[in-house]
Amino acid sequence: DDPHDNASLAIDGDGHLWVFISGRGRGRPGFKYRSVKPYDIAAFEQIAEEEFTYPQPVWIAGKGFLHCFTKYTKGSELYWNRSADGRDWTPDQKLAGMGGHYQNTEARNGTVYTCFNYHPGGTVDKRTNLYFLQTQDLGETWTTVTGEKIEPPLTDKHNPALVRDFESEGRLVYLKDMLFDADGNPVMLVITSKHH
Repeated sequence: DDPHDNASLAIDGDGHLWVFISGRGRGRPGFKYRSVKPYDIAAFEQIAEEEFTYPQPVWIAGKGFLHCFTKYTKGSELYWNRSADGRDWTPDQKLAGMGGHYQNTEARNGTVYTCFNYHPGGTVDKRTNLYFLQTQDLGETWTTVTGEKIEPPLTDKHNPALVRDFESEGRLVYLKDMLFDADGNPVMLVITSKHH
């Protein structure tokens, strides 16, 4: 009965369906499941039980998985890890820790894009600013939309990934979706408000 249980789906290069079930902070783990047969939902095997919330796995052909997710370390901070086969994963690496975040992750033509906001003072009801990063190598390198390389984790709210400083305008920001226009440019849909 907890909406944090909502799962994310991915399909690997062999056609296996992956189900990443969100945990809840450090009190309840997340789970990774893989279909036993390609393109078949009759049976699944549990691959892992780990700490992650809001899973956003992306399969990149010829490279493997990039998994963007949240861990409740100092607030809801953003992390990623990667795997060539879904079974063996790199250690979790922090992407952003500025008091808490929500993010949306998408992929196109081998590049993974993520946009996120932050929680001033760690207060979840206060979500503001819009940030954007991208990676073409499963998180080995993260860059801004202009290609400027950043060194994670981001810890200062004023950093090169900042797209718009909504906080200075007194606006809260709620992420809704990220898609691509006809030229492949990422388009971020957000709702802004004066109050939660």
